[in-house]
Amino acid sequence: MIFLILHGLSDMKILGSSPLIIRINVKLQRIEAELEKIDRNRSALQGIESGQDLSEIVSSQTALAIHNVYNGIEQILEDIARDLDGGLPGGTTWYSDLLDQLGSETPLRPAVIPGDILEATRDLMRFRHFFRNSYGVSFRKSEIEDKYASLINEVIPQIFSSLKALSEHIDKPDEPDTSRSDIDDGPP
Repeated sequence: MIFLILHGLSDMKILGSSPLIIRINVKLQRIEAELEKIDRNRSALQGIESGQDLSEIVSSQTALAIHNVYNGIEQILEDIARDLDGGLPGGTTWYSDLLDQLGSETPLRPAVIPGDILEATRDLMRFRHFFRNSYGVSFRKSEIEDKYASLINEVIPQIFSSLKALSEHIDKPDEPDTSRSDIDDGPP
């Protein structure tokens, strides 16, 4: 909870009533719960940490949390791609292509991944892939701490801000097109 309070995210929920925003909010609640859980676990374990074994447990638990939170972020991005962009990228690089797709603005929506965190988000995606395929490899504590700091200090706050902007964009009433020259201005 400390992370959420420090970043002004004590309630990770965006306003909006569209089905997409409702699904995003469900996933944001799961991400919030994961962040709260890792915050509690890290505090408890670091309070009693006295040796290498506990340090490895803290790193492993943090790595799992990074994996889980990134999965939640990716699921949100998939929903946006399906609902607003008309589909997900295909092929073997679709994970990376999804980040590029959502990092770009379209006529239907603003960019969801700001350019200044695109590489940090891509780094979390690569870490998630490594985590899934590590099979007992120990993680370097410093690398895990760097990933965790990037996640909570950069990626989560900026994507959350972008999701708020997306919701406002979706809920914004369509403005009439006044650029047409065939509009009748009345009698000559």
